Amino acid sequence: MDAPRFDIFSGQTDKNAVWVESVEGLGNASERMLELVQKTPGSYFVFFLNTHRVLAAIDTSTDLGRKPQTDGNLRKFVHTIVFACPDCSLPVVIGVVSVHGNRSAISNEWQNIKCCFCEKAFRVVVSTAREHYIAVWEDAVIPLFHASGQA
Repeated sequence: MDAPRFDIFSGQTDKNAVWVESVEGLGNASERMLELVQKTPGSYFVFFLNTHRVLAAIDTSTDLGRKPQTDGNLRKFVHTIVFACPDCSLPVVIGVVSVHGNRSAISNEWQNIKCCFCEKAFRVVVSTAREHYIAVWEDAVIPLFHASGQA
């Protein structure tokens, strides 16, 4: 049985997303996304067409040191955190929204997560993650694909 294929895009999920390539296996897709961002900094994400979900993302183009917006609202950050499943070793990705733009602010939080491949549920502390990416959350995300499955 072939491993599922995952699509890597550059740009933002809600605008200007450009397909880069398709990669077999989520672990390979995540590794390839990291290779791409080292070669050409910017925003990248891994999309799984079967579930219409973004499973991993990284954004090296955002200045995380910016102050809160001048309208009085605190800037929100999305933390994309990658753990290894203790049973099958595949990546398990979660997202956490916070007003903090640094890893240490949420590193001691515990999360209940479940591997979507082997369905093993487990509890982890954020500081044990394999990878941890942070991006400013500007606006609500508009789905990349409509119900028909087309962009």
